[in-house]
Amino acid sequence: MEHSHVVRGNEEQQLPTTSGGDVLRRRRGFSVKNYVKKRLPILKWLPAYRPRTDWLPDTISGISVGLTAVPQSIAYADVAGLTPEYGLYSSFVSCFVYIFLGSCRQMTIGPTALMELLVFETCGEAFPQCVILVGFYSGCFQLLMGLLKLGAVVSLISDPVTIGFVGGASLTICSSQIRSFLGLTGAKGDGFLDSIIKAFENIKSAKLGDSLLGLGCVIFLLVCKNLKDYVPKEVPPLVGKLLWFLSLSRNALVVIIATGIAASLSDPPFALTGKVKSGFPPVGPPQFTLPGGNNSTSGGTLTFWETWQELGTAPLTIAVISILQNVAIAKAFGSGQSIDATQEMIALGASHIIASFFSSLPTAGSFTRSAVNEASGVRSPFGGIATAALVLFALSFLTEWFQYIPKASLAAVILCAVLPMIEYESLWPMWKVSKLDVLTAIITFLGSLWLGMEYGLVIGVGVSLALYLVRPVRPRMEWRIVKGRSSSVDRLLSQQAPVLASSQKQYHLIKPEQGFCFPSVDAIRTKINKVALSHPEVEVIVLDCQNMIGLDYTSASALACLVKALKQTGKSLVFVHTTHLPSWKGIMSTVGLKEPECYDNFEELESKQFLD
Repeated sequence: MEHSHVVRGNEEQQLPTTSGGDVLRRRRGFSVKNYVKKRLPILKWLPAYRPRTDWLPDTISGISVGLTAVPQSIAYADVAGLTPEYGLYSSFVSCFVYIFLGSCRQMTIGPTALMELLVFETCGEAFPQCVILVGFYSGCFQLLMGLLKLGAVVSLISDPVTIGFVGGASLTICSSQIRSFLGLTGAKGDGFLDSIIKAFENIKSAKLGDSLLGLGCVIFLLVCKNLKDYVPKEVPPLVGKLLWFLSLSRNALVVIIATGIAASLSDPPFALTGKVKSGFPPVGPPQFTLPGGNNSTSGGTLTFWETWQELGTAPLTIAVISILQNVAIAKAFGSGQSIDATQEMIALGASHIIASFFSSLPTAGSFTRSAVNEASGVRSPFGGIATAALVLFALSFLTEWFQYIPKASLAAVILCAVLPMIEYESLWPMWKVSKLDVLTAIITFLGSLWLGMEYGLVIGVGVSLALYLVRPVRPRMEWRIVKGRSSSVDRLLSQQAPVLASSQKQYHLIKPEQGFCFPSVDAIRTKINKVALSHPEVEVIVLDCQNMIGLDYTSASALACLVKALKQTGKSLVFVHTTHLPSWKGIMSTVGLKEPECYDNFEELESKQFLD
């Protein structure tokens, strides 16, 4: 390779050139190799992969996750209003993509109850073209956000909003499963209220077979879930491992048992899933113009813009919520790993876009399956290959048996997966910390139930941000009258002025719990004026700046005016703990206060104030 000389200032640098003489430009501080390695995490963990010690744990973990993923995928396809094979299509493609782009080894990507509920609210029943297109556009949004390094966007969704939203989603999902759980006839409800109303209207059509099977499956799942926690210490290790495996594979076991019962009966007394299409999914791009019926202006097919109007905000909502799920799972299980929200955006975006060519539903990280992965001792994302292989095996050879899966058993799987997502136990600690956060969670929860998931999320984020902006308007302030004598000052006073030492000069101490910015100017100014008027005998007012992180023009001007106004009444406004604000004196000088009285600590304040 040739080299070219470039002169910068007094330095001459040699840059490599291609054989054609073009200089290979390299941005200072930017390395293509490091960027590629950062955005392809497989390049980090694969060279350190040890097949002899890592392959077996990864394979066992992948199979364990697969035993959970297959029944859940079939069940979640029903939540999305589609036939079971679409859920299975979604499970294997995402696993493959995340191996290359994922940053958390425990993470498993696939269909989730929340994603499929959101897409069902947009597309309705039996509309696969719409579902696939929503997934594609969600991936485009996620990939764009990742490339623009907008990982911090998820910080706008606070924990109270997430708790309220997930709680509302969980109850909405549960309400949608009442029909299958009890074997009700009639139309499927749209949303929480509609599902509850339709369930009550059709309650007389409930079937004993479906109800008993659903209840039995729930009991079986709950018992197996807690089985590993109640294993006596004296049992042989082999028995303990067996019980542990039964607990992890409980979803697959309950579906297998229920399917075996249905297949053995000539006339099962409960509703079955029906025939499932077998084999590899059709490969091709999503359909960008959807059939629209009466909503179309172009002969039964929506135009591109009409399709966008039909989808509304669903792709963006699903994009944000799936990112939020992934980041939350990565933080929960990714101890000791480098978790990058931007990388998760890129991984999910690429996964959605690629999977849409394989008729996939929208996907996200699954708490349940990631927990199984962690409990199984996964060593690397390589475990996703075993999960994908098991799903492909089921698609190729087991679909003939899927038609015998009772719908009540799938409803039981969904109920047991989503009910633990309701974090009601978080409300009491939240109440003790901040009652406004509880209000945010409740508003988000009710909005998600009554108005729909998208509106609930938007309302929750809006309320959360509004309360965040309102809090500085009425900041909490600590105020008390302090007698200006610390032990060190006492000694100093006794040595220099025994008469003065016997007196106890007082000062007001005001300490805002938050910083001082323009929304809080009026509240803090009012507080200072109020204490000055109510205690005319106290001449010194101290503003503790420990919680300040900076000043804006409005707050700096207000402080300068206060100092001047109080000086005219014979009082002093002084500042303590300003050393962490290096530009403090410069800012105050700019707004007209040339020499503000500032002290590093209270001892310096008391010694100078009371000895001068």
